[in-house]
Amino acid sequence: MRLAFAIVFIAASAFGQSSDARLCAIDGSVINSATGLPVLRAYVTVTVADDIANAITDVNGKWLVEHVSCGEAKVIAKRVGYLPDNKGVKVTLSGGIPAHDTKLSLTPQAVIEGRVTDDQGDPVHNVQVGLVTSRISNGKRSFQENIFTATDDRGEYRYAGLTAGKYLVCAGANASFLGDEDGAPQMSRKCYPGPVEAGSAVAMNVAAGSDNRVDFALTPLNTVQVRGTLVGLPAGAAGEVGIRWGNYFLNGMVHKDGAFVFHNIPSGKFFLMARSDAGGRELTARMPISVGAINLEGLQLHLDPGTTIGGTVKINSTTGKKWEPPHFMVALTNSEGNDSQGRDLQGEAFSWSDIAPGDYRLEVSASGPLYVKSVTMGGRDISRAEFAVGPGMASIEVVLSDDGGVVEGDVKADDAPAPGWVLLERDGLAVRNANTDAGGHFRIDNVPPGDYKVYAWDDQEKVEYANPDWMQRNAKAIAVTVQPSQKQIVTIPRQIAPPE
Repeated sequence: MRLAFAIVFIAASAFGQSSDARLCAIDGSVINSATGLPVLRAYVTVTVADDIANAITDVNGKWLVEHVSCGEAKVIAKRVGYLPDNKGVKVTLSGGIPAHDTKLSLTPQAVIEGRVTDDQGDPVHNVQVGLVTSRISNGKRSFQENIFTATDDRGEYRYAGLTAGKYLVCAGANASFLGDEDGAPQMSRKCYPGPVEAGSAVAMNVAAGSDNRVDFALTPLNTVQVRGTLVGLPAGAAGEVGIRWGNYFLNGMVHKDGAFVFHNIPSGKFFLMARSDAGGRELTARMPISVGAINLEGLQLHLDPGTTIGGTVKINSTTGKKWEPPHFMVALTNSEGNDSQGRDLQGEAFSWSDIAPGDYRLEVSASGPLYVKSVTMGGRDISRAEFAVGPGMASIEVVLSDDGGVVEGDVKADDAPAPGWVLLERDGLAVRNANTDAGGHFRIDNVPPGDYKVYAWDDQEKVEYANPDWMQRNAKAIAVTVQPSQKQIVTIPRQIAPPE
């Protein structure tokens, strides 16, 4: 290792044009993006086609690579304790001329760690600790517990390699640890700084390079058994039963006589869900339950045939054109958002069989020069509303039309073309969106006629367009009216989506 550092210092002092015109040289520095200080012992890689050269930074964050091929070079740096930067920088090396002062920066990792103890102050082993992170999906910000670890024999946990952002930490009872007949006592569940439902209102801001400690003191959790029977299970048929708790789902065992049992279930509100295939037809059941301080016995979960949902698709052509059976996509999602079925179809009808009773949403989109004009069931508009699925429900009618317009234009920042993401909104709902090309130009076809607001942002993943309060604070729009079969040209100023 000493030899490697000596080589770096000697080379740096003798840096100059390579004697071989076919080879090039490059130097630079690596800094901490949070503090601006040099990063010692960072590993720098310079890649030109198949030629790779490396260097290690000195105490001043300086580095040097000599005798590397000329051409388009990608330069990246990495070091333990810093987030990876696979993008790096690109530098053109040519004619043996040295490339000086190539600047690289590394963002220090954030860390969240802590200890979990019981009500007696003793460490608790193998308690699940979940990291709840913020993300935007379909214009909605939500907090989701999607990173997990477990405490060690000292009751300690650690999350490293975190980016700056808003987080909550939850420890204790979790559905993935429930259900074991001989399992260890479950512990109460706590979240810091507050409940997941509170989201951004209570989340802690974790800065780049920060060390954050969150300790938990948990109490033993009273758990009970949940027992019942699947009623209507065909002879010889296998049944499946599960219990849903929040975003978690725990599978249980069903005996031949239809009996089932769940162990170590804490108090709270749950859904029991079951299914069975009988002669190629699916039977389903769904029942809400409330679990208290004593065992829940004698439940009867009735298996029944699911409902068939059907609909027709027709085209309302304003041009009189005779269309072939249309190509369209339909997605059926239950009200809880945990069961979605999508289909890519072509024809004049669609259907789903054996759908469990409940409330659902239907989303329809068309391709080519067609757009969805209406989605109704029994004369009621369900394009933006949930509808009940059950026996005797009416057929769904989807109407497509071919008189859509076009919205085309350019996104600009500081009076210069700029790449971005464009959103068309009508009546507070997103209707169409598109990414621009590198020159800031975009085109959106098959837009239903009507009055719209058009927005442009730098980063789609930071835009809470489904949040009216966020839009009121952060969004500026250009108004546009789309006429049937007409094109509208617009120029939109690009907005910078604010951080969380």
